[in-house]
Amino acid sequence: MRDVFWLVASRKAPPRNGEFATERKLGPYYTRHGYSVLAPGQTTDVGYILTGRPIGLGAGPGEQLFYRWK
Repeated sequence: MRDVFWLVASRKAPPRNGEFATERKLGPYYTRHGYSVLAPGQTTDVGYILTGRPIGLGAGPGEQLFYRWK
């Protein structure tokens, strides 16, 4: 995550995905900026996009995942 924040701070590229602590309640912020935000404990299948096989992607305990595909 440190690299994601560095990229945003340097304005080189917006993050495509990341995670935040659930208690920070940043879901509405990321949603307003065009990201999909998963509920705590929820996963999304990225395998078919990347490998053609099912692979679940989610955040760790106490965190939420946000992502945007181009």
